Amino acid sequence: MQVGELEVQPLAVLGAPPQPRVPIRFEKVPLHELKVGRKGAVYLIKLDVSELTKEKAAKALEELKKGLEERFGIRLLYGATTKNEVWLVIRGSPFSWLALLAWLPFILGLLGIVLFGVSVWQAIASIPPWVWATLIIGGALLIFGPAIGEWVLELAERPRRKVHIWEVR
Repeated sequence: MQVGELEVQPLAVLGAPPQPRVPIRFEKVPLHELKVGRKGAVYLIKLDVSELTKEKAAKALEELKKGLEERFGIRLLYGATTKNEVWLVIRGSPFSWLALLAWLPFILGLLGIVLFGVSVWQAIASIPPWVWATLIIGGALLIFGPAIGEWVLELAERPRRKVHIWEVR
């Protein structure tokens, strides 16, 4: 992916970048001019995000595509993520920029929470079964060990009965 003169390696890509027949120029639109997205207009949105992994990047693009289509009727033509950025090329139907700009941080934050849970689950699932068995046995010994130790000591310290053997003649 080319950003200015810098070549950037994307973590995840969704769709293909538009290849217009005539040269186009992207213009930065001031926020105070964003009111309603015009029907058929194409927009390039750059989102600065915290550091992404490949799995998080792919999941974020899929959720963004689904959410944009369901909530706003916006078609995602192209999406790409780098380590700290998400680039979206969207085609607008009439939609409210205010609602879209409020929704984007919400969905990305929600994805962060969900992806944290998935990461924790994957970390737990990668632990071998013998480690879990050792952990369970260790926990049981920690809880029941003192009681078992007292019981064993009680048996060992109990006075032994003297056995008298009588010889019968």
